[in-house]
Amino acid sequence: MFERVIVALDGSPLAERALVYAVPIAVGVGARVVLLRAVGELGERPAAEAYLAEVARAVTQAGAPVETVVGVAEPARLLDAQARPERDLVVLTSHGRSGLGRWTYGRVAEEVLLGGRAPVLLVRAWSPPLRQPSDRQPITLAVPLDGSPASEAALPVTIELAQALKGTIVLVGVVDQQPAAPTGVVFWGVAPPQPPPEDEAIVGGYLDGLVAQLRGQGLAADRALRVGMPAAQIADAARDARAALIVLTTRGRSSTPGTIVGSVAQELLHLGNQPVLFVRPS
Repeated sequence: MFERVIVALDGSPLAERALVYAVPIAVGVGARVVLLRAVGELGERPAAEAYLAEVARAVTQAGAPVETVVGVAEPARLLDAQARPERDLVVLTSHGRSGLGRWTYGRVAEEVLLGGRAPVLLVRAWSPPLRQPSDRQPITLAVPLDGSPASEAALPVTIELAQALKGTIVLVGVVDQQPAAPTGVVFWGVAPPQPPPEDEAIVGGYLDGLVAQLRGQGLAADRALRVGMPAAQIADAARDARAALIVLTTRGRSSTPGTIVGSVAQELLHLGNQPVLFVRPS
């Protein structure tokens, strides 16, 4: 399980929104919170250290052990140097000091996803705080799966989080229903073709098999089978399940060659409201 939860801060309230997820997760899994701040030159260190010390006091009061790191480096490079692939979780907000740009997730987050090795949790700037898990109100984790080994690489992290946070796992499968149209022609107002019944049976059987395995390990698990455009259906399924976050790999069956974050994951960042935990498949 994670030993450290690393939170990158830039001094902005937007970046600090990562703490509303990082701290409860750290408390739940028994991890240390690492508050990290990158500066451009040595003269900026004293102010950065004072800022992190103030934030650290609030984290300590919330019940998590904390340490601070200030480095003279680019934020993404400092994060990559600090984060250990098998033992650390990086938590970032989808936007930082630069505010709401044209990207759904900020430049630093994008660089970390492209070049980092540790799992990355992207928290929306508008996400509500993650409540502390309990037996009466378990945390729900939604895991989109497409049947590929790459997508299933999200399961080990999800299982450990669910065990630590008393969580429920909801496996989401989507029968892709994207109508084919002649090149250069777009039809509006035409109902897309219905998926063959056997496709739903195959996906449902696949999900049921995994749910049975999870329950055999003593985990609370369920599944959601949807038909339609994958990203939209995953976002809807996570919302309907009241999932606290979505866990998926940076690559799946639908990933475009040469990309790190798959096409469905990129769309999900635009459509969904839940934080997304990206796990890099080995």
